[in-house]
Amino acid sequence: MEGDYQLKIPTVKERAPTVKLSCSIDEEAYRFVVMGQNNELIFSEKNALTHKSLKEMTLVLGERVDELNLIAAPCQLILLPGQYQLILMDALQMSDEDMIKAFRWRLKGLTDYDLKDLAIDLFSLPTVSSVVPKKVFVALTPLSVLNKYRQLLQSAYLEPTSITIADMALRNCLKLLAQKSDVKEEEEGPFVIISNANNGKTHDKLHLCYQGLFYLIRELVPRGQEDEAVDLSNILAEIERSVDYCVNVLNLPEPKRLIFTPWELLSGDLVKSIKEKLNLDVVILDLNHYLTLTPPMSLKDQHEIFYNIMGALS
Repeated sequence: MEGDYQLKIPTVKERAPTVKLSCSIDEEAYRFVVMGQNNELIFSEKNALTHKSLKEMTLVLGERVDELNLIAAPCQLILLPGQYQLILMDALQMSDEDMIKAFRWRLKGLTDYDLKDLAIDLFSLPTVSSVVPKKVFVALTPLSVLNKYRQLLQSAYLEPTSITIADMALRNCLKLLAQKSDVKEEEEGPFVIISNANNGKTHDKLHLCYQGLFYLIRELVPRGQEDEAVDLSNILAEIERSVDYCVNVLNLPEPKRLIFTPWELLSGDLVKSIKEKLNLDVVILDLNHYLTLTPPMSLKDQHEIFYNIMGALS
């Protein structure tokens, strides 16, 4: 992968039947991850597209796939934040398939995407009360762009068998946390995860989690450039709003934990301020404690391929 972190290619050849692959592609780079058994990271790479066309990038990825002896291997395509849109809507009393058809024509004015060129999926939020209407998140992305990325993977000798948005890949993080926790998942109270991604633009998201499920997903105020300082007042306000929603609307216990996904730009002063002002246990997730990473991986490198690793764990 781009940077100091490197894994030896030959190790994959002996383990090809048991590996899981994920790849994401945007106008900036491709990110490619190969996971083995027992949560072992076998190979990872981020290849920036500086001075390269998408076609040239595909040739590079294809050469890598050939070297790894993974030609025609099933691969999960990960859509990164910014490559899709999530819209929260009231669920309809019908099947998911019929709901998707009905929503297509209700999205006018809610998205800038061309309604005639939409790939649509949805997932339900847990029902917590008969008073609160059942909600679904509708995930949207241009079908033409989706087909382009599929074709690029196929040109690189991979077989894209599934497509996962970053938010759904993040759910595998909940499983990792549960595996290492001394508290059973069903006994642990709600907690908040704040994730960050930078693929051309910076995307910070807040997720309210409980018993392995998301009860809330909210995109935070954009920060602009990746190295721009995190706005403490904005973070505090969003966390307080989400805690209030958790307790007073969802009638769930008050969250006691805040987890940041791997994020090297977070300062110790920011973490300390959040702990003091909100009385939360604040943790920056370090995948070295949850996965087999040899050699250990820096937070910066984890951040670059975090969603790809999470997707390959499914």
